[in-house]
Amino acid sequence: MLCERGGGSQACTDAGLLLSHGPGHGRLGAWIHMRALARVCRVLLVERQVSRNISATDRAPQDPTWW
Repeated sequence: MLCERGGGSQACTDAGLLLSHGPGHGRLGAWIHMRALARVCRVLLVERQVSRNISATDRAPQDPTWW
């Protein structure tokens, strides 16, 4: 699953739109589509990393599931 349920960030919306529509015609359309997908992927990775860092700070270091 690309985005978690209820995770209605703009990046999730953009990813859904980009994945539901193919690239435009020609090389330029494919290049623009690929760049947009790469940009959305970077944003989604940062959002996921931030949410993991926040949840990791909520756990105690002696918790065995902390790492």
